[in-house]
Amino acid sequence: MKARTPMARRGSGPAQPGRLLLVEDDPALALMLSWELEERGIAVSLACTCADAREPSQALGFDAVLVDADLPDGDGVALAQTLAQRHPRGSVAIYTGHHGIAERLAEGDRPSVCPVLTKPVALAHLLRVLGLAAMDSAPRQGASDNGGRHPALPPVEVTDGAP
Repeated sequence: MKARTPMARRGSGPAQPGRLLLVEDDPALALMLSWELEERGIAVSLACTCADAREPSQALGFDAVLVDADLPDGDGVALAQTLAQRHPRGSVAIYTGHHGIAERLAEGDRPSVCPVLTKPVALAHLLRVLGLAAMDSAPRQGASDNGGRHPALPPVEVTDGAP
């Protein structure tokens, strides 16, 4: 997925594209999150498994990586920690639907080097954690007066089924 507009990254000079690697195996969630981020000028590359994430992460320079903790082919937490070590200049965060995982990681034998977010994650908070907070205030095309959660849709006429 490609971004449609540039973003200014962390107040550093001229606008440049922000690049995020999103590692998420839920297609609906990946699509929704990609759409929201791309509207803010962030180029999103999607990986659905640990194996998919390893290949582009080695070849491409990402500003940030967001990894689901539970992936079908491996441990998303371990993947996030590996990516954080390989790309120390980028932000890496883990997100999960399992409450209490951050506490378990802090107490366990492999403490997380990455922030752990619990789904659902407010987009503004996600952007702050990933160092992309400037994008939360970016104007978005098609935003409605519903808090910017989705584009304005045309009214739908509801009928009783009669022609």
